[in-house]
Amino acid sequence: MNEGSAVVSELDLLRWKSKFEEKDRGKKILIIDEEFSELYISECAEIFSVGRELGYTIERASGGREGVLALFFERPKMVFMNPVFNGEVQWRLLENIKKTASKIPLVLMFERKYRAEIIDDPRSALAMGFLYKPVAGSPLKQMMSSLPNPDRPLYNPAWQ
Repeated sequence: MNEGSAVVSELDLLRWKSKFEEKDRGKKILIIDEEFSELYISECAEIFSVGRELGYTIERASGGREGVLALFFERPKMVFMNPVFNGEVQWRLLENIKKTASKIPLVLMFERKYRAEIIDDPRSALAMGFLYKPVAGSPLKQMMSSLPNPDRPLYNPAWQ
């Protein structure tokens, strides 16, 4: 089974969703990305820096199953996710995350070469924002400062 696909039963998703609605999520941000190498650290350094500056704890998960579990246990205020695992966009993982935690803002971060494949797909509407890797600049601070209002769309073409 592909790690990025994270097969989770519908019953588990419903149970986890009810847990999210019961508890405060604290000041945490979750990054889900299959890669945690030196390159990853440099690509996401700005998330760590801005997040800490704004008082958030940054948690990481490397894979689909681990990402869904971290989402449940960490209860973050915001999720940054690279939807590309093993060179393929993992829409099912994105759908599982939104079923489990529909009110948590989800921002997709990916390499520019995947722009059309991701942004042009209707399922990209599950995300509240998009950033290109390497993540950098004022758009990130603007996005993170807008928390915790999950009803306000975070995507702004000027951020690209």
